[in-house]
Amino acid sequence: MSLLRNLIALSLFIGILSIVGFILKDDIKEITEPFSLIKENISAPQVRSFPSDETFSNKDGTELQIRLTARNHEFIQFIRISDEKTFIFPIEDLDPASQAIALSYPNIGLKDSADYLSDKTLSLEQVHIESLREQIGKWNDQVEKLQAKLELTESQSAQRSLLRDIKLIQTKIAGLESDIIERNSLALSDESEM
Repeated sequence: MSLLRNLIALSLFIGILSIVGFILKDDIKEITEPFSLIKENISAPQVRSFPSDETFSNKDGTELQIRLTARNHEFIQFIRISDEKTFIFPIEDLDPASQAIALSYPNIGLKDSADYLSDKTLSLEQVHIESLREQIGKWNDQVEKLQAKLELTESQSAQRSLLRDIKLIQTKIAGLESDIIERNSLALSDESEM
């Protein structure tokens, strides 16, 4: 009798558990779906920001190793890696692939006026903006290291932690980039009032 009672209780328990599982299966899918993306090694989206090392080619096919530091709608500003000299170069003189890469960066850091191209003095504001760009570069390096670590990590909890860290750094980068845009627009408005 006791065995029969235990068997009935076990059957009821399994039945209730099956019903609850059936009801919750959609919720469980929503919870576990992000982990399937992690298993597929889908990394966090790449955020392009300055400074960034690139290999660009001009229309003649000459390749150059550069550190891209700024751009506007017409020009890019870069440091040639071989001798650390700074240049401003028209985007239209790059080959199409290099143009596409250059245009994928935010339109910040380089004033539109021709006067800027000949002006070699840096204001205190420009020095501050350069330090913000350096911080962005350091954080981009950190993101790259975390993304490489993410690809090698098999633990889902470690992957979640790395993705959270990457997202936090990318948020900080976006904040600094918006600060740079704001500072550049204020600097331009101050110059137009003069």
